Amino acid sequence: MGIPERKLREREAMKKIILDAAYDLYSQKGLDFTTIRKIAEKIDYSPTTIYLYYPSKDLIFYDMQKLAFESLLTALRSVDPAKNASDTLKDLAKIYIDFGVQNPEKYDLMFLLHSPMRRIPSDQLWENFKETFEILQRTLKECITWKSVTYTDPLTGSVQFWGFLHGLTSLYLKDRFAYFCGTEPEDLAPVYQACEQYLSSISAYAVRKAG
Repeated sequence: MGIPERKLREREAMKKIILDAAYDLYSQKGLDFTTIRKIAEKIDYSPTTIYLYYPSKDLIFYDMQKLAFESLLTALRSVDPAKNASDTLKDLAKIYIDFGVQNPEKYDLMFLLHSPMRRIPSDQLWENFKETFEILQRTLKECITWKSVTYTDPLTGSVQFWGFLHGLTSLYLKDRFAYFCGTEPEDLAPVYQACEQYLSSISAYAVRKAG
């Protein structure tokens, strides 16, 4: 291994140490407590050293967000490739909701916190979310090809579908269902029922049968 490759590996290893420490602080103490000074104290380095790798807290949270999306992508890729597009869409919906419910801190990083998004220049796309959205869009495109959904445009349909899943997941994570459904805070039944009803409402099979 040459010197440039070794330095790159050492740099990536140090960044991982920083990100691991930052995530521990964030998940235990929250966003405001997770400062560069606190991260430096946790790993026994000076703040100046942290700044060599991450000039801002927002950059740290952006890379933490990237790792969170990689966890979600691993789950989404577990869907059986032999399944048809309609069944794949149902599996993706459940995986998305379950991931958010089981990983609330990561979900906040991905979709609710402003800090990671301040890292993205206004003229650039959101790279961390790109592959996740492409999986959904690709699945919906296949559903449209087979005329199994009422959507006609993969992009518009993907935005609507993701928006619905995000709304359900966010409402559950912030305990809103308990307040207007009269359920226990940990009760996921309203979430899954709403998801099933939505899937039925966009199913072209169901529409043709009803007609």
